[in-house]
Amino acid sequence: MKKLLIILLVTTIIISNSAISKGYGFFDTKTDTANELLDIGFWDFIPLPIGPDFASKLSIYVDDAIAEDPDSKLKYIYSQTDVPNNKTAKINEIDVFGYTWKFEGKGKTTNYPTMGYPVLIDRALDEFGNPVHDIAPAYSTTPLYPEYNYFTAYDAMNLHTNNQYSLRLNYMDYLSTTTSIGKVSNISFYANIGLSDPDDAESIRRARFYVFVSDRNGGWTRIGNVRSTLVASESEYFTHHSFDVPGNLLGEELFVKIAFYGQTYSAGFSRLIIDDLIITMVD
Repeated sequence: MKKLLIILLVTTIIISNSAISKGYGFFDTKTDTANELLDIGFWDFIPLPIGPDFASKLSIYVDDAIAEDPDSKLKYIYSQTDVPNNKTAKINEIDVFGYTWKFEGKGKTTNYPTMGYPVLIDRALDEFGNPVHDIAPAYSTTPLYPEYNYFTAYDAMNLHTNNQYSLRLNYMDYLSTTTSIGKVSNISFYANIGLSDPDDAESIRRARFYVFVSDRNGGWTRIGNVRSTLVASESEYFTHHSFDVPGNLLGEELFVKIAFYGQTYSAGFSRLIIDDLIITMVD
């Protein structure tokens, strides 16, 4: 009797925080055992978290840029005063979630002057159980703590992951990859609008974020448009979002952009927290 051998090829899928090799399985009708597995590879999970070096690189970049050009629009990130409306300030070549991004904040004067910028969410507590970092830190040339940084803040925790660190995009900010990163098929992450300082009277509301991809031939294609949920406590289950790339762009080398424009009723900021960003690609 001929041996019936059916080989199942497991297509390799590359995920931003996983390296996956190929494997094969087979059924052998000559034995009583079915669905046997022949291992010739392995799954190697490599997390690519956001960490303190992210905030440090942001601070160095902005400080160096202002030192070279005192009139750089990046100075408005620190001052948040006299912000030029609709003018942009760019922060280039910053690594986060395993990729290199350009961050771009836009100055807005409606209701409250602001220049958008990203921060690292660090939920570190002091010996008394209080957050080391403020929710909305004020710039200071004399840090309150050795690890304190203007680009480091405290905010709500995603109970799905319990990650110590995550990324926050403050009002009017977006990030885009500086190069095409591969044949992207899906982009997913957890997101919620951040927690307002309980001691202030900020009136924030749910605000939209947008997800785009581009092959740089036809501009940006929007694949996500979501009004995110506003958190009500310091720890809760964030909403998970997943966006598929349209069929006409599958197989193309793509750039990725996530934009958060934010909305406020009267004062303060809207802040989007992004946790566990995963970009799925195909061979």
